[in-house]
Order: sequence, then C-alpha cells, then structure tokens
Amino acid sequence: MPKAKKDAKSGWKSTVDLTVANGKVIAAYFSGVNDNGDDKQVFSKDGKYGMKEKGGAQAEWHEQIEKAQQYFLENQGVGSLSFNDEGKTDAISGVSIGIQEYFQLAEKALEGAK
Repeated sequence: MPKAKKDAKSGWKSTVDLTVANGKVIAAYFSGVNDNGDDKQVFSKDGKYGMKEKGGAQAEWHEQIEKAQQYFLENQGVGSLSFNDEGKTDAISGVSIGIQEYFQLAEKALEGAK
C-alpha cells in the first residue's frame, strides 16, 4: 500500500482504504491518522476538528472528504480533476480542502493491485 507522509503542520497522515470487486472500486474511504491513532473522519464527525467553528469553513472536514470519495467512486479515479499547487480543486462543489494526496494514494494503490 502506498505510504503518505505525516503533515508536519497538521500532524495528520493521510490514509486511503479501497474495496474493489470485479475490477471496479465499490467503496473508498479517505481519512487520516494522527499520533494518538485517531481516525480523521471520526475525529471530525465527533466535532473535534472544527473547521467551521475554528476556520469559518463552509462544511466540516468529513463532509467535504465524503464528497471527494463519492467523486472518486463515480469516476473510478481522478477523472478530469485538476489540482492547484495546494492540492485543491474547484471541480467538486462544496470541497475546499486539499484532496490531491488522497487521489494520488488511491491511484497508486490501484496500480499496485494490477
């Protein structure tokens, strides 16, 4: 499985779990883990990440990453997405977080599975 580096600023290391059946990705879970072993999606759902409260974001982290997961499933990969220097895209409505690393990790995992 491809490895992500821990982000020195945030303390989170990106993770990707994919389920493939009959050559098709049927489930994608983009998240992260910190030094305490917290799952980033659960951490966000529990209100501990606080992107809306702390940073004025339009949606919490888990809500945005779930949209990215859905895009990945619908397109079976990156599709026509393009990313800026911060790993962000304007192509998925409601997603303002950097998601490029998740797509790269998922693509590498799929390459390794062939």
